[in-house]
Amino acid sequence: MAYFEGMQERYAVIALGGNAILRKGQTAEPSKQMKNLREAVDNLSAALNRYKSFAITYGNGPQVGFDL
Repeated sequence: MAYFEGMQERYAVIALGGNAILRKGQTAEPSKQMKNLREAVDNLSAALNRYKSFAITYGNGPQVGFDL
């Protein structure tokens, strides 16, 4: 998580990799992707409670590769 010096408030920037959404060997079924994403966010919830604001971004490499 990034913390920028000089800011009056702390902000978190969290980047989830594509594997947080689709794991190796899984088929790209929406239900599996949502389950994986829920697990990732659940694991972050304690950390996010420390910040007033945060941004979550993700990589979608596995999904793009699968579609191509």
